[in-house]
Amino acid sequence: MEKPQADNYAESMKIVLLMYDGSLNYLDKAKEFMGEGDVRNRNIYTNKTREIVKELKANIDYEAGGEVAENLDMFYKAVDMLLELSTKRDDGYGIDEAYKMLSGVKESWEHVAKSAAA
Repeated sequence: MEKPQADNYAESMKIVLLMYDGSLNYLDKAKEFMGEGDVRNRNIYTNKTREIVKELKANIDYEAGGEVAENLDMFYKAVDMLLELSTKRDDGYGIDEAYKMLSGVKESWEHVAKSAAA
């Protein structure tokens, strides 16, 4: 028997939030390695975050999402560009900005999840 749609939505929201948590944890690790001067591991964790962002982008529902989906698409492209920049530069700007952006949108997803659960 198939789960009700509300359960599928709640499960999807959980997965999205876990992906955001993972991306932020990886960026924390990237910043830690950057502080130690470990470029190789900084890039490994930055690229792990990029993979999560690409997966989030690949799963946007453009049909149902309309303008929000288009905005998310642009958001994920911007985050990916910042992370790509951070692998080429050594100043941490891209990592810091991507972290701020992902944190802010994660808070929005948390709000949406709480509203849907109410």
